[in-house]
Amino acid sequence: MRPLDEALALFPIYTRESYLAQFGVQAPPPDPGKPMKNWKSDGATGSFTRVIGPGSKPPRETFQDAAPESVNLPGEFRFPRYHPNTVGATTFWVGAINPTRLSYRAADHCTLAEAEALADEIGRDTGTRPPVMELSVADLLRGIDTPVRVEFADADHRVYYIGGGIATAPSGARLLDQRNAFGIGHPGKWISSGPGDYSWVSAQIPVATGPGSVPMPHRALSPGEQVVDTMFGLMVDNSNAASPALAGCDPVNFAEIGTLVRQILAVLQIQEARR
Repeated sequence: MRPLDEALALFPIYTRESYLAQFGVQAPPPDPGKPMKNWKSDGATGSFTRVIGPGSKPPRETFQDAAPESVNLPGEFRFPRYHPNTVGATTFWVGAINPTRLSYRAADHCTLAEAEALADEIGRDTGTRPPVMELSVADLLRGIDTPVRVEFADADHRVYYIGGGIATAPSGARLLDQRNAFGIGHPGKWISSGPGDYSWVSAQIPVATGPGSVPMPHRALSPGEQVVDTMFGLMVDNSNAASPALAGCDPVNFAEIGTLVRQILAVLQIQEARR
């Protein structure tokens, strides 16, 4: 015998691991405002039935589900890991003969699109959008009187500052590190105590759903199956169900096969007893 929901499940039952294996993406983070739901329909409507009592034709109830094609699974949602920029360092050579190599490290670089998106986010969260400033070649070479040759590693990555002056404002790359400390897309918000002073506050991600669970819809019973009320709850007994491998067999032939098997077993028992 098998538990009712396991035996009569109309749809696959998911965990976070099996959902990822099946669909190649994680299940959404759990919603603590909704009950647990470990199944999703395959385009079916939101009206379903389930067995609520014992018998070979057990009583059923109808229930509605407002989101039949979604799950609400407990457990941790893992946001994609953020990898800081490793290309795009600005190198400059100081001196005409045997020049000295100086470098502005790659980790301080980001693209203009990333810097502008950060400024937009900060503006939405704080009410004031900060300016985006690129660290220019003149800034890099300030105070250097000897000949200098500047090399950019690529056409996209530069050092950008968000808000305030270059001397005090944080670089866009460092703000990206803050925002993505717990993974790309981890929710949170920016707070600010003044121009150039920004901090990312990560939101708490729930790992549990709300109380209760959305019931599993049940399929129809197969011939020979019946629901039994046990001390462990409703169970499905399929001991009288025909084997799928024998589906369509002539009942007379099936009986003859059973008789033949019993005769063979009896002969084997006699031979074993004579040894």
